[in-house]
Order: sequence, then C-alpha cells, then structure tokens
Amino acid sequence: MPRVADPRTRILLLRAAEAVFADRGLAAAKVEEITSRAGVSKGAFYLHFKSKNDCFRQIVEGVLARLATAARHPARETVTGPSDVPNMLESRLQESVELFEFCWQNRGIMKMILDGGGGSPYAYLIDEFAAGIVQQSEVWIAHGVAMGIYRSDIDPTIVARLISGTYERLVRELIKQPRRPDIEGWARQAQDLLTRGLFPPGVSTVLDQKVKMHAAAKAPRSPQAEAKSNKYGDKYDCIASQVQRVGCVRNSHGHRHHRARRRSREGESRAKQRARSVETNHTGRRWS
Repeated sequence: MPRVADPRTRILLLRAAEAVFADRGLAAAKVEEITSRAGVSKGAFYLHFKSKNDCFRQIVEGVLARLATAARHPARETVTGPSDVPNMLESRLQESVELFEFCWQNRGIMKMILDGGGGSPYAYLIDEFAAGIVQQSEVWIAHGVAMGIYRSDIDPTIVARLISGTYERLVRELIKQPRRPDIEGWARQAQDLLTRGLFPPGVSTVLDQKVKMHAAAKAPRSPQAEAKSNKYGDKYDCIASQVQRVGCVRNSHGHRHHRARRRSREGESRAKQRARSVETNHTGRRWS
C-alpha cells in the first residue's frame, strides 16, 4: 500500500527547510539536513516534494501569499467619504504592523527572496506578487479619488508605484536590523508621510480633529490643570485648617472659662473656711 502524504509532516519539513535555506542558501542546502532537523526520513521528504527546489518554491509561494493577505486594501464599500478615513487608517496601520512583523520574524527567508537567493527560476513569483500589489493599489486609489478621499489631481498609476516602492525599501531595511526595531513606529511614520500628501483639505481637517481628540485623551495633564488642582487643594486645606483652628480656639476658651469657675469656687470655699475658723476662735474665748 503506497504511503500517504501527512499535512503535519509537510509543515515540519517546510519549517525545517526554511531554517536550512536561510542558514546555508538554496545551493548549499542538503535534503539530509532538512530531514534531520524535521526528525523525519529522507523518503518522507520526497513523498511531499519532488526536489529541494520544489520545496523552496512552495516556501516562497507561502510567504508571498501571506504578504498578499497583509497588504490587501479594505473593501471599497466600507469607505465612502471623509468620515470613514480615520477608521480606515487605523485598520491599515494594524495591517502594516502585521506585515512588518511577519517580515521580521521570517527575515532569513525574506532576505533570500528579495536578494534573489533562490536563483532566477523563482524571480517570476516575486514579479507577479509585486505587479498584483501595484494593481490593487491603483484600483483603490482611483476609488479614493472618486469618493473625494484623495486629491483629484493625483495619478493613481504613479502614486501606487510610489507607495509600493516605499514599503519594499522599508522591508529591505527592516530585515537587515540586528535587533527588532520599533515596528509600529516605522509603520505609523510611513503611513503619515504617504497619506498626508494624498488628502484634500476637507479630509485633512477631519483627520486632524480625530488626531487631536486621540492625543488629548492620552496626553498627561497640563501644568495649568495641575496648578488649578493644587490651588483648589490648597484652598480646601486652608479651610480645613481654619476649621481646626476655630475648634482649637473654642476648646481653649472653654478650658479657660472652666478654670476660672473652678478657681472662683475654690476661693469661695477658702473664704468660708477662714470665716468659720474666726467664729470658732471668738466663741471659744467667750465661753472660757
């Protein structure tokens, strides 16, 4: 009974092949290294792939399919006017971050793809991918112009190639970095610089309002607000202190009044005692 291909084994082989190709290059890589890293037999490799080159081709196709998914544009019916632009940009930003993150995590194989490490037989795959991205961008930009989202004086053909080339250069720079850079910062800066020049004044106004609201919600309290808060706090503290002082004064007055009454009673008592003593002495002398 012939052996049947196992999807799990195929995934293990593809992952192992990516690592071997990235380390040694397509020409120097050996099938034995791939199967050893995947923990399967050489026969299992040829059950899933015709050759080492066929395995590399499938890896390239998988990477490009993932990039195409991350680079897709939103459905045209979801963006019909300037009010939809802030949400559209936020969605596109997250997709750009995912795209850059994918390229960073797979930078080894991405270097091979972009630098032609697999040789000329696979260049057509990259060319087809790039052409598809540019075509999608042209259609989307033309839709934006028709909806009043983008300026009416731009050429979608030129702008699409400008944007595509910018992101390609960013990816090439990204995968060269020795450490993971601020990927979200890269994506946000690229988006701001590219899209600001496309918007007419009306859309820019809507976007600026959204940005200001977002910034105000995240910004720390201003020194004026802190001063005002401290001013009120000092005022309330002052009132509390005054209340406490009034209470102390009242208590002080009460204590003084109480001591005066006590001294008065003591004085009266001593006077009565002296009077009784004098009376007793006088009475004693008369009786004697």
